[in-house]
Amino acid sequence: MLQRKQTLFLLIALIVNGLLLFFPLADFLIGNELYSMYYNDFVYQEGKAMVDAPTLLPLTILLFGTLAVTFISIFMYKKRPLQIRLSVFNAIFMLGIPIFVVYMKIWGVSGDNVTSAFKVWGFLPVVSTIFTFAAIKNIIKDEALIKSLNRIR
Repeated sequence: MLQRKQTLFLLIALIVNGLLLFFPLADFLIGNELYSMYYNDFVYQEGKAMVDAPTLLPLTILLFGTLAVTFISIFMYKKRPLQIRLSVFNAIFMLGIPIFVVYMKIWGVSGDNVTSAFKVWGFLPVVSTIFTFAAIKNIIKDEALIKSLNRIR
């Protein structure tokens, strides 16, 4: 049901979160080497990985989990209460992605000669969360409309 507003909002949220698979979330300057933090690894400019990199497994799980739940909730249009619950659950976990990026900036990669900078892409889950909340609002409106139509009969 791609003609429903909430489905379009969820599809946009899926696409926005999917962009995180291709773009860096933050940059870390360690000494004179610049590393970019992607969802699964720290990458140096020439493509080599950081030697003593902290694990990014929680970030990878969060990202793929939110992508999967968003994809599933798009097709739950016949079960609106479940779609609302999945979307709320997903919005909370989407906010975990920038929180994890901030955690990595403050405590994950630390040292005397470490400078870090956020990338714009690191905050795309916040945009995705806004679209998810817009979808939730429209799903609730849809559910209220269906309930009001059932009362008239």
